[in-house]
Amino acid sequence: MQVSWFQRAKGIALNSSTGRLGFVNPSGYRRFIRSFFAVALVTIVTVLAGLPTRASAQVLYGTLTGNVTDPAEAAIPSANVKAVNVATGVVRETTTNGEGIYLFNDLNPGQYQITVSSAGFATVHQGGITVLVNTSQRVNVQLKIGTSDQEVTVSSTSPTLASC
Repeated sequence: MQVSWFQRAKGIALNSSTGRLGFVNPSGYRRFIRSFFAVALVTIVTVLAGLPTRASAQVLYGTLTGNVTDPAEAAIPSANVKAVNVATGVVRETTTNGEGIYLFNDLNPGQYQITVSSAGFATVHQGGITVLVNTSQRVNVQLKIGTSDQEVTVSSTSPTLASC
């Protein structure tokens, strides 16, 4: 089989007797496989790079957060916070972290009432809290010193923090 310098460089040649393409030497086969996989890899990376990283959809939930403090405005860690959806009666519970912050993610929009309690403080009920779609609502609560059987009820609306 006569092989030109170009065919030898590529490692692939046409066999004149059979009319088939063949590899001149084993390194030609390896070079062909390497080239094939390099092209396939570049194609896959290009296609994946063109795909969106995440589907952007409308968020159908809201967030309720706030600080729980004592009369001296010191944070109250491990306070129990309960959020009740007034329309559905669904209850979510959490505790404040070390900085006295509570957080309820993924709340259905609607009117909520929160109840905050901690040992050595009077329980506080706060209603009239509106959680809207795609917003974060902040409701800070200040507990008064007392016993857990004492209750304080606060009714007010609070401002919306941010609209995402």
